[in-house]
Amino acid sequence: MTTQPALQVPSDALTKKLLRKAVGGSVSLYSFLELLCIDDIYVFKDEFDKGFDESGWAHYTFPEDDPEEDFHPSGQNFEIRADDPCGVLSFDPGVGDGDYCSLLQRQRTWLPNRRPCVMGRFRLAASAGNFKAEFGFADVSVSLLQDARGCVNVKSTPTAQQGRTDFAVAVYDSDHDNNTDVVVHSRPHTTRGGRSGPSQPALDTDFSMLVSTNEMNEARLWINGALAAQARLGSPTSRYVVQPLAIWFYFENRATTGDRERVRIDYIRAWQERAAIV
Repeated sequence: MTTQPALQVPSDALTKKLLRKAVGGSVSLYSFLELLCIDDIYVFKDEFDKGFDESGWAHYTFPEDDPEEDFHPSGQNFEIRADDPCGVLSFDPGVGDGDYCSLLQRQRTWLPNRRPCVMGRFRLAASAGNFKAEFGFADVSVSLLQDARGCVNVKSTPTAQQGRTDFAVAVYDSDHDNNTDVVVHSRPHTTRGGRSGPSQPALDTDFSMLVSTNEMNEARLWINGALAAQARLGSPTSRYVVQPLAIWFYFENRATTGDRERVRIDYIRAWQERAAIV
């Protein structure tokens, strides 16, 4: 007579439930290991090592390229560096004051009530000059990308550009100062958190940035792994919780320059709490 094997208790492997049991939820190791919990955390990552994925990203440069010319009047368009085996996306907005490049994830899947984070590794050329840059989550529509000249209109006294409903972005603007701040906007409210943490990233040096937001209309910025700035709206709105956002990067020239390839992105990674299957 054969016996049946003992009933196995369902496994909690790769879940935050097991992680909390093992290390607790209040220690720094929890945040480090949370990304391994694939049953609870949705993760997106692009290393740009297989080329520039046009199906996943939309981009726009101003002024637009002339199809009858053999060069990009707006600088170097979005291209993968051929001499880097790990994949690096490079681009430049061009020489004109106000020329810009924008990079937008086509899929708007990031919801503040699932506490999304986005992180990237960047390098700006030594002669980057005066510029404005934004990185984070925004409500920009792919179909209207050519009309989206950034999210933040004025960084010093932050207001949202026309058409921007919700966003949480890190912002640098040489017209204001030499700090990268964080700005969160939920129509009609906007607030800025000034950089108070680590030093401003140096030019011609690799650095990382991480931007997070949540259902409390908060936004935080980390530079090279250290908390640099945080902001919270004083008037939370429930609408902001359900507005889907996309990963957003924007770079605008503030003065004429003869340089090219001023911006390099090594990778972009984002994650948030996974939604329940219904």
